[in-house]
Formats: sequence, C-alpha cells, structure tokens
Amino acid sequence: MRARPRWWLAVAQACVLLPGVRLLLLMAGYRRTMRVLGFLGGTPSSHQDVAVPQTVKEVSGAVMAVARLLPVRTRCLARSMTIWLLARRRGHVVDVVIGVAPSTGGHEFAAHAWVEYATMPVNDTADVRSRYAVMPGLPPLR
Repeated sequence: MRARPRWWLAVAQACVLLPGVRLLLLMAGYRRTMRVLGFLGGTPSSHQDVAVPQTVKEVSGAVMAVARLLPVRTRCLARSMTIWLLARRRGHVVDVVIGVAPSTGGHEFAAHAWVEYATMPVNDTADVRSRYAVMPGLPPLR
C-alpha cells in the first residue's frame, strides 16, 4: 500500500518540528513552549467527531515514526506537543494531557504525556488514564 501525500507532508513537518519542540522544552520549559506552540497552532474548529479523525491518526503516526528515527531519545512530552501542533494546524481540537503514575513505594517519580481527541487517547493505549492520574492544576495545552 502506498503512503498518501498527506502522510509524507506530516513526516516532513515532524522531521523539522519534533527536534525543535524538544530543544525548546529543554531551553525554555513547559510553559514558554506551550505559549510558543499556542501561537503557532492556528485555530481549530469546535466540531469533534465521535471517532479520532484519520488526519489526527496520520499526524500521530508520522511523529512517532520520526521519533524512532532520531539519533536522540525524544520524550513523550515533546512527541505529544508536536502531535498537538500538527493536529491543531489541520483544524482539529486535541489536548495534551500530563499524568503521574502511582508510587510503587520507592522514590521513583513517573510522569507521562499523551494527546487526547474528545477524551480518546491518540498516541497511547485506551487505558492510559487508569495507569496515570491526570495532574490537577496544570494548564492543558488546548
């Protein structure tokens, strides 16, 4: 099956944006990166379908594919923010959600970020909210 031109466009955009978002997070932190991406994100429509649109799935797949090919590890927050930006620029309302895993008694702290479309996880499994408690008080990236 041949990949569609929309897929390759998403891959090309992810090749540029994912390293940029990763670097911006490292240099400026979450809140400033959120502000920059909010400015670049465009205005999505307020309409949400019952299912995750194919365009959002393509964007997510493209970003995840590019992340696997990069020579440095790209964390879930950078991947999720890049998916958010590309989906929003295509007119879709998606949210970046950040959660914390329950402590296993040690001193480990496990946090995770993912993208949701109408409360449905886009770049994670359907049970992600049962594995991570959403952090209260953290402004969502909308």
